[in-house]
Amino acid sequence: MSDLDQTTFRAGDIIDCKWVILELVGRGGMAEVYRAYQLKLGRQVAIKVISHKLIEEIGADEDEAALCLERFRREVKVMAQIQHPNVVRVFDYGSASIANGQKEARIEYIVMEFMPGTSLRTSMSVEGFYPDVERAGQWVRDCFIPLLDGVAALHRLGIVHRDLKPENVLFDGKKPRITDFGIARSSSLEPITRSVEIRGTPAYMSPEHFLDFRRSDERADIYSLGKILHEAISGKFKADQIPFKQASLEEPESQFFKALDLVIKRATALDKGGRFQSVEEMKSALEQLCARVLKSSEGTGGPGTSKKSPRFVPALIVIAALVVLIGLAAALSPAGVQCYLGLRAGKAPIAQKHESLKNGARGGKIPRFRITGRDGAVLHLIPGGEMPAGAGGNPARIGSFYMDEYLVTNYQFIEFLNDSLSKITVKDNAVIAGGHLWLFLGDVVKGYAPILHRNGRFELSGAQHSSCPVLRVTAYGAEAYAGHYGRRLPSVRQWIYVALKGKLSRKLPSVQGLGFGPNFSAPVLDMLADRFGIRGLDGQFGEWAWSGGGAGYVVLGNQTDNGLSKTGRPRNPWDASGDVGFRTVSAPSETPSP
Repeated sequence: MSDLDQTTFRAGDIIDCKWVILELVGRGGMAEVYRAYQLKLGRQVAIKVISHKLIEEIGADEDEAALCLERFRREVKVMAQIQHPNVVRVFDYGSASIANGQKEARIEYIVMEFMPGTSLRTSMSVEGFYPDVERAGQWVRDCFIPLLDGVAALHRLGIVHRDLKPENVLFDGKKPRITDFGIARSSSLEPITRSVEIRGTPAYMSPEHFLDFRRSDERADIYSLGKILHEAISGKFKADQIPFKQASLEEPESQFFKALDLVIKRATALDKGGRFQSVEEMKSALEQLCARVLKSSEGTGGPGTSKKSPRFVPALIVIAALVVLIGLAAALSPAGVQCYLGLRAGKAPIAQKHESLKNGARGGKIPRFRITGRDGAVLHLIPGGEMPAGAGGNPARIGSFYMDEYLVTNYQFIEFLNDSLSKITVKDNAVIAGGHLWLFLGDVVKGYAPILHRNGRFELSGAQHSSCPVLRVTAYGAEAYAGHYGRRLPSVRQWIYVALKGKLSRKLPSVQGLGFGPNFSAPVLDMLADRFGIRGLDGQFGEWAWSGGGAGYVVLGNQTDNGLSKTGRPRNPWDASGDVGFRTVSAPSETPSP
């Protein structure tokens, strides 16, 4: 087994008869975080546990194991003190037995709010917001100042976070929420930090934090906030970035950025006595600055417009000339010349031209790279472009759109069915609504019947089936699901565009080839992602799509050696097959509300 396979839990595991594990969503050196389902209250939660790998590494050192567990327990106690809209809440704390080699071990876990959105990192441009005054001001107002509110709430309770960084701020819709209190200090708890211990993230760590971790106070958090602000404006820190320095902008030109530079310098002063002495003081300075710049920009034409200083005119001319030379439209804003598609760790970003987003964007705004639907689905932005060679048919240009990262799961489809009970009848294993067949119950294959209908409701036959693709669903059922959440089925061209453009240079191995057993029982997140972050377009299942022509609904995929059926196979919309599932799409102007 590789290190990546050594997780404490797998999808379908049940903890204390309360929580069903759905998927691993994050992992660090000490802990793993899972998305789970709370059986009694019917809600999604996040469960954090000390990692299986760490248990094995510290198993021979009882003192180190005890220290890690005590730090873990302190995280619960610190989080339990906080009730604030910009801080993630803790729900429960417990322990469970797991197999550790040939013997059982007890692990401890924290149950927290599940944040379906992304982290603060995804709201920050890789290149930085400079010199776009309006975008920088909006980010400070909408993302950074609410973060300051959360940190101020911690400080009022005598809590110092000590590890503030973009990855430890998650989005609940558009609201930033602070998480990961593993090394926080609380005035109400006895310290446990060893004198030689250094914990935190160097790029955001204050000098006194590094030199004497135990005595770092609220001003260490202010330093970290200053570094986050600096990174947002100047661009992502490079690997060779020198830590523990005062941050500043390089020769800021506009009055706004000159004032912002003073805030950054003061927040990251090497002597903590020279910093803002409270988060509220830092917030007040930024609020005044944003109020001036945003009021000014709103007077130039409302959303989507930006007032440019005359000193930027030469730069605009150069950019426009470059755009013409490379064959793009001439009406691009400087901020939109290039954007970067955010992929999972280990995948290189794909540079995409802003022109590819024009058809799907409204008002000149660039869409977010990843969004979350009301059903918990993650949708990735697919930048538009020309249909690649070999796609068949006449040349066509595809506008940008969002596509589900993975096939709709049994769990998601059951949630939809139970939301639609008033219009559903079930007869002879057929789920019917509005005179249309949506789904066939019973065996998908012999011995595998994941969805049951009992006592007037739909449920899983086993928790291990929750994150597997829903199959035996008709085009009517797939379309009804998509419409219920404000989305639709992909067109044939959209599906083939993603399959061809996103495909890696090597052939994607099958799910069976990865050792996950029969493909119908493979969790969707165990399927490999392509270059866009889309999983499962490798021929394991057929997928419903809309042809837009006389053929109506067609099934794509799982037919040829490379996983594509380039023309699609017309199917009756009431057909239901054990090897056909579906995913959905949405245009940037139709993005579902998180």
